[in-house]
Amino acid sequence: MKSRVTRTIGSAAMAVAATIALVLLDRELESYHYRDLMRQVWTLPHSYLAFALLLTAVAYAVLPGYDAIALSYVDHPLPLRRIALGSFIAYALSHSLGFPLLSGGPVRYRFWSVWGLSTSEIAQAISFAAATFVIGMIAVAGFVFVLEPTSTIQLLRLPFSSLKPLGALCLVLVAAYLVLSATRYKTFNFFDWEFPVPSTRLALAQLLVAVVDWSAAGAVLYVLLPPGYNLSFLPVLGVFLLAQFPRHY
Repeated sequence: MKSRVTRTIGSAAMAVAATIALVLLDRELESYHYRDLMRQVWTLPHSYLAFALLLTAVAYAVLPGYDAIALSYVDHPLPLRRIALGSFIAYALSHSLGFPLLSGGPVRYRFWSVWGLSTSEIAQAISFAAATFVIGMIAVAGFVFVLEPTSTIQLLRLPFSSLKPLGALCLVLVAAYLVLSATRYKTFNFFDWEFPVPSTRLALAQLLVAVVDWSAAGAVLYVLLPPGYNLSFLPVLGVFLLAQFPRHY
């Protein structure tokens, strides 16, 4: 009975999420026309388009890694084909609409509950996958702000003299997270919440998957920029990362 109710709730949540996604997508695209978009696309060099497609494939290829790491974290691994199926559908929605907990979360809940995960395991896994996104974003932003602080400020027209201190803080936070994973502590307490500390292997896997994902996704945008802007990659990547905060969080 409980399993049937869980599946019913999951199916209903997935249907609601899909409906909301279609409505929002329709509103976002109502001022654009297919022919105008394609005409603009074909003004770009074909080599740029091919490279952008390759980078897009790389970005999507690493997405199942988020879910695989999260499922390993809750000690409930699944076959790769199942992870890839649920991951592709969930991220296709969340990347198009933003707010992954509202758009991609119900999709994962539907699939994972059918495949034997409990509600608490699903909640922990989704939270861990979201944390992986954040860790990767912080790490990449740290490198960008340290290596290209002036260009990023100029591109964003920010009222700061340098982003190096912020970049250094980001890198320190990532390093502290890795050090914590290497300690003997099994849990991390934050106010009244208690979080299991992942192993060093999982923490490094988080960092690798997220950095590759964010870098590849930002590179797609950079490759598709019209010629003549003379922008370097790192400042564009920094702007891309900052633009993701309101969409994802």
